Formats: sequence, structure tokens, C-alpha cells
Amino acid sequence: MTVRNLTGFAGACQEALIAVLDAIAAVGEERRGHLKDAKLAVERALHVAHSAEEWYLADQLRRGIKEVQAAPGTLPRVAPKG
Repeated sequence: MTVRNLTGFAGACQEALIAVLDAIAAVGEERRGHLKDAKLAVERALHVAHSAEEWYLADQLRRGIKEVQAAPGTLPRVAPKG
């Protein structure tokens, strides 16, 4: 996902999504750092939201961050085929 104008609501949402995806793939302190970045980006998105729809989307991102926080910090390993 790429947003042309990285300011405002869309940019904040993009930053949050990228940080959450990075957190899913990380462990330990690195994971906590990505989650902190995601939370800050969502707070910014909530602050600049101009409509109920934007606020709802940012709130869903916030809820997703909480789910990632509650999940184990490692990706499941997949055995190679063959």
C-alpha cells in the first residue's frame, strides 16, 4: 500500500500498518518498538480524522494493534518441502 501524500490521516494509517507488519515479524525489544510506533501513528490518525468513517478505520487499526500485542512474538516456522 502506498499513499502519495504521507501527511494527515492516510499517511498516519500507512505508518501504522507498516509498523504492525514489522512488529508481527519481529521479537523482543524490536517488536515492542514497532508496536509503540504503530500506536503513535494510530493516535495521530484518530486526531486528524475528519469523518466517522476515518475514525472507525483508525479505531479498527488500534484494535488490531492490541491483538498483535496479545499474540506470541514469533511467526510459526514452516518446514521446507522436499
